[in-house]
Amino acid sequence: MPHRDADEFFGVVAARYKQYSPKYPEALFRYLASLASHKERAWDCGTGSGGQAARGLAAHFSQVIATDASDRQIAIVDPYPGVEFRRKPAERSGLDDASADLLTAAQAVHCFDLDSFYAEARRVLIPGGVLAVWCYDLPIVDQGQIDRLINELYDAPCLAPYWPADRREIDDGYLHLPFPFIELRAPEFVAEETWPLDSLIGHLRTWQAITDSEDDPEAADFVAAQLKRIAATWRRGRRARRAIRWKLHLRVGRTSSD
Repeated sequence: MPHRDADEFFGVVAARYKQYSPKYPEALFRYLASLASHKERAWDCGTGSGGQAARGLAAHFSQVIATDASDRQIAIVDPYPGVEFRRKPAERSGLDDASADLLTAAQAVHCFDLDSFYAEARRVLIPGGVLAVWCYDLPIVDQGQIDRLINELYDAPCLAPYWPADRREIDDGYLHLPFPFIELRAPEFVAEETWPLDSLIGHLRTWQAITDSEDDPEAADFVAAQLKRIAATWRRGRRARRAIRWKLHLRVGRTSSD
């Protein structure tokens, strides 16, 4: 089945990502800042059209450089005090040697050329600098029928050919992602939103398999029907807004201090 490359895909869904991606908890950024020996500059790589991680870092670092390989994502990101957004690939940031105290990649590192990105991370981070990468699970809405319907949508056989191979790293919670740094034991964090139904549906429509299967009648019909089931179940609860949670899977490491 045809797949858009990462730059093309994220360009197509840039507006959806900006509006319907979860915000990360402030406790995560306080924790990451506490690990940095200096707080002069953080680099957020793969920042996306919302720049959620870059915005969270801005309260803790004098400067945040936020990069993304997608022109369309950078083109629509909103300016934010203390953050400079740049169109740069993860593997060639354009940053100076030993110029960043912290490097983050939120829901992004599985899309990178890891060997090249890690080499760039070692070059850009100061000795003993910190690299943090994370991804998040499927949304948890009610621990009941809505969650079962979301899982059925995710695991649907008609969508399987449209998931990129690197999605397996997210399914695995980055547990087996190569991570050649001095790894630290990280606490657990959860992203939380209180959303109306339309925001949940918009979030589900950011999934690559849904976007890439839009011209497949069988897949498109299934997606439409399953989203209607989710909507009907949500409305039976007679609540306009619901709490939605995403468990984060975080890996944190340091470069050598030599």
